[in-house]
Amino acid sequence: MAGFKKNSGAWLIMLPSILLFSFFVWVPLFENVRLSLFHAKGMEMISFAGLENYRLLFKHPDFWPAMKNTFIYIFWSLVIGFWMPIVIASLVTETVHFKGFFRSGIYFPNILPGLASVIMWGFFFRPGPTGVLNILIDKLGLHAFNWLTTPGWTIPLIVLTMTWKSAGSTAFIYMAAISNIPGEL
Repeated sequence: MAGFKKNSGAWLIMLPSILLFSFFVWVPLFENVRLSLFHAKGMEMISFAGLENYRLLFKHPDFWPAMKNTFIYIFWSLVIGFWMPIVIASLVTETVHFKGFFRSGIYFPNILPGLASVIMWGFFFRPGPTGVLNILIDKLGLHAFNWLTTPGWTIPLIVLTMTWKSAGSTAFIYMAAISNIPGEL
């Protein structure tokens, strides 16, 4: 109890964050677990199902492919999302001219609203002769490609767009760390 009195100021400062986190994370999580144990029709819970819903979920033919795709996405997001900001930070740190311009350009995707990013990438991946990528590959003499409807390209394109959107802030953290390395090293 003496430790609590000693740290009561810190607990009071953390209390709003703890309450908000509990309200927006833990309450919905536990409510979803509770709802998953019932049979439902729309928003109305009909009867208690126990673990039957989970048994049906694991037996559904789309569950394991979806789980595999999720882990593939996570793997490539971690691999590319870890190395790309390090490479960007190293290149920008070593740049002599226009360093501020490059920093702004790297961070720009982070401040771009999500909907604007979706619309922009939609123009890039549009099927047929009007998509930006299809216009570029047409100039190379190749045929137009349906980017988002080809299963083998979907996950890499999602990883590419999400890395583009978030690599800038991580690169800034790495740039700050690199700038603290002594010059003689």
